[in-house]
Amino acid sequence: METKNKTIIIYIKEIMLITGKTESAARRLADRIRKEFKKPKKTLITIEEFCKYTGLGEGSVRKVIRS
Repeated sequence: METKNKTIIIYIKEIMLITGKTESAARRLADRIRKEFKKPKKTLITIEEFCKYTGLGEGSVRKVIRS
């Protein structure tokens, strides 16, 4: 049986890793994503939302997060 990465949330450190941004810039990006999707401040962001906002492929993002 194959085990798949079932992570659906993306964290600030992962945004930093993917984008190469500093922590403060990654937090600002996360805030813009929340605003775009009309989510309250401090709520979690899904990988799907991150990918839709940035235009990055979900498969590529998941590969970076897993490694």
